[in-house]
Amino acid sequence: MSYLAHKIIDHLFQGGYPPPGEGLKNNGVDVLVLCANGLQDASLFPGLEVILAPGDDDPRPHRLARFIERWKEAGHLVAERVKAGKNVLVTCAAGQNRSGIVTALAMRELTGLKGSAIVEHVRKARPLALNNPGFVDYIEKSFPERAID
Repeated sequence: MSYLAHKIIDHLFQGGYPPPGEGLKNNGVDVLVLCANGLQDASLFPGLEVILAPGDDDPRPHRLARFIERWKEAGHLVAERVKAGKNVLVTCAAGQNRSGIVTALAMRELTGLKGSAIVEHVRKARPLALNNPGFVDYIEKSFPERAID
């Protein structure tokens, strides 16, 4: 199978539009998150747990507000699956922004890192990820400090 996803942290990967079929499952993916509006058919990925989290890439705050609760829930589910040792692939059309914000929300729950550190880590792990200034602003402003445990 020819598909490029990047490892963000252990058990958490980010990529673009995933190929349908059993290829992901056969290559160790347990959970697939679909963030592209045009790809919300879980039946295309037999044998995988599929989390549907559609949205768009519009950077304006009022547009982001339409999807953020859905993405927060997806981020929480991703964090739960990663903690359970499952391999999770978060995707969208290009694997940059919608998948990036869900990945960032999961990383916050998993690591407690501040938003700017999360953005930096995701960008380093997946080149071109989180290039949407509205999404980056949301992540950085929502998580200005490390969580206190």
